[in-house]
Amino acid sequence: MAKSTVLVDVAESSPTAFSKSVLHADSSIKLVRLQLPAGKQIPAHHAPGDLTVLCLEGEVRFEVGQEPYTLTAGKLIYVPDKRTHALTAVTDARLLVTIIAERDAAAVDSV
Repeated sequence: MAKSTVLVDVAESSPTAFSKSVLHADSSIKLVRLQLPAGKQIPAHHAPGDLTVLCLEGEVRFEVGQEPYTLTAGKLIYVPDKRTHALTAVTDARLLVTIIAERDAAAVDSV
């Protein structure tokens, strides 16, 4: 069966409250919009596949293992499969997270 094209709007109201919205998910990819108010922390965890995090708005301190990175609007980070990562919103922020299930396609549904 052929996959259909999906158009989503990643813009939403100002990220002053935490929200997590799944924009699209199938057996190989999951797109999630995170809205984070300043100070919001997401503790260390790992994803079931490779992931990218694109900062759409604001500033986020992102750690992969013990390595710190700063994401601001337009910056993207790639995190390999099952690498531990954590983040803290320095300012109100909006992120687009893409999880790519390469090794275990069924695992992407668990995120």
